[in-house]
Amino acid sequence: MNKNKTIPNGFAIGSNPQIGKISDRALSRVVGIPVQTLQDWKKRDGNWRKVIYKLLKNMSEDEIRERLEKETK
Repeated sequence: MNKNKTIPNGFAIGSNPQIGKISDRALSRVVGIPVQTLQDWKKRDGNWRKVIYKLLKNMSEDEIRERLEKETK
């Protein structure tokens, strides 16, 4: 019997899924934020920068491009 229960995103409860569908370098290229700045944001605890970093990292490159296109129209 499998002790791990799965949740809707497909990860097992108790597993530690990797953050991010996009690399920092690709994110930098798409959004225009320097890689060093993104890496600094990643290290900040309890800070709005880390929240933004996590939001961006959990999106695919296509999702980010699509949202940027909507905002610039």
